[in-house]
Amino acid sequence: MRNSTNPNNSGSAAGQCDLPNAFSGAASPRSVLVSPPRSAPATQPAPNSAAHLHGEACGMVCIQDMSFKYGAQGKALFEHLYLTIKKGAYISIVGENGTGKSTLIKLILGLLEPNEGTIRCGAQTVGYVPQKKATVTGFPITVFEALNSYRILRKCRDKRVVDRYLADVRLLEYKHALAGTLSGGQLQKMYIARALIGEPDLLILDEPSTGIDIQSQQEIYTFIKKLNTEQGLTVVSVEHNLDAAVINSTDIFHLANGCGHLCNPQKYAAEFLHFRRLPYTSDVRL
Repeated sequence: MRNSTNPNNSGSAAGQCDLPNAFSGAASPRSVLVSPPRSAPATQPAPNSAAHLHGEACGMVCIQDMSFKYGAQGKALFEHLYLTIKKGAYISIVGENGTGKSTLIKLILGLLEPNEGTIRCGAQTVGYVPQKKATVTGFPITVFEALNSYRILRKCRDKRVVDRYLADVRLLEYKHALAGTLSGGQLQKMYIARALIGEPDLLILDEPSTGIDIQSQQEIYTFIKKLNTEQGLTVVSVEHNLDAAVINSTDIFHLANGCGHLCNPQKYAAEFLHFRRLPYTSDVRL
């Protein structure tokens, strides 16, 4: 497994995995999200160094020498992190609770700024599906109204996109249903359909399968994978579902002890999951 603190090893290409012992234990669209260091780190690459040139040629997302902590006296969550996500990749971010998976997503979205280093996002439009923490049972809004209001917010003139994306996730028949009456899986499909309005070139999801039945998980992951493979949509997903991460990802980014390690999914399955039997297959049609 490649350690992301080495700028010459960052990237989204597959590679060997040498798992360390530590593993045992919508944002507004922005063409570039840049967070310059508040103070130049001691290991900042020189202008003509390999690390600098690598960053200049980076893909959809490029994180270079990034460090972050909450508060002035807080413990560092990331230290000199490197990661390059190429256009068309499907990256799953995994790690134990508290390793900063959701924080890394917020940094990429520009909702947080790093203390040191840079984060660049080359996406013209970003679709974001946050964690499903609560339903909307107390708010009387229909599925159509939820998506159409987002269409207006994104200044998308084509009213037909709402029906198109609802049909894509098999929710068109629930168009006029109250969002609060949907099941957990249906509600997550609605959020994914909403995130796709505006045709993003980067889709970011935070634990998309949490609290969802197995059948809905299969349908959601099949749909996301189809967007990735057939339409070239770049996908970044925070995952607790390691089986889904191995099946669907082009690469897995494992966070531990303030560092990130980019790994080929098959190597990750062999060395970390120990060939654990997967609970579902990826051949479900949506």
